[in-house]
Amino acid sequence: MAKILVIDDSSFQRKILRDILESDSHSVIEAFDGEKGLEMIMDEKPNLILLDHTMPEMTGRELLHNIKDKEIGIPIIMITADIQESSRDKSLELGAIAFIGKPVDENELKKLIQEYC
Repeated sequence: MAKILVIDDSSFQRKILRDILESDSHSVIEAFDGEKGLEMIMDEKPNLILLDHTMPEMTGRELLHNIKDKEIGIPIIMITADIQESSRDKSLELGAIAFIGKPVDENELKKLIQEYC
């Protein structure tokens, strides 16, 4: 199964995602902000990243831009309560493979993971 990095400032949201992912036997690593997430991307080399769009300090979009600049070829799924079309379009333009809303639909997430891992 895949090693998946969850980057979200909400410990509650990370737990929800961890539970979903571990129920399918994925290995889950976590970061609470964009800076730590970037460090873990470089150190852990995950197969997939679940990235919160709205975080303090470095937003998910800023991290996505940083990842694109570094040409890191790891698939990224943006997860957010901000479901504005402009946010979705910008995230996809920066390289996210999908953009899903919170609360996360477990079946939608599992389908995306199966497709990209």
